[in-house]
Amino acid sequence: MKHIKLFEQHASSSYRIEDVCQKGEKVIVYQQEDALFYGIVSIEDAARISATFKEEEAKLRAENDYGLLEVLRYHEFGPGTTYFTLDQNGDFRGYTGIPDPRNFAVIYYTDTYTGKEGDDENDLNAFAFTFKRDHITFFSRESVNLDNYQNVDSLIQIIKGE
Repeated sequence: MKHIKLFEQHASSSYRIEDVCQKGEKVIVYQQEDALFYGIVSIEDAARISATFKEEEAKLRAENDYGLLEVLRYHEFGPGTTYFTLDQNGDFRGYTGIPDPRNFAVIYYTDTYTGKEGDDENDLNAFAFTFKRDHITFFSRESVNLDNYQNVDSLIQIIKGE
């Protein structure tokens, strides 16, 4: 019954691919504990974000702060990516095409939010996310904060802890 309800709720026609990562761009995903920041940025901006992340990672290693290192992650996906998933193990994977609604209990978009409708968090197979170009979306505690999106410079400050 749950699967039928989810399929009806998330019929294929309701899926919108917001933006597709093009040549000269990357999808970036930065995770800080239970907060995600993600979006499509230029290759140059992705390089800036990656360099900042590596600097902070090196500082934490030098300080032997392995507890914090365990909750920080940074991923990039290339051209053609239309959405990415986050599974219960904390693993990310990028995809092309339209997500199959039978595979995901919740899909988050940059301009709309679809709630769990009472589903237990442990029942979720994965979260799937779409994104918008030059709009770094903030996702935390199972919700998208549409009023608190970031640009590249503000994300770099967040990574630095400023």
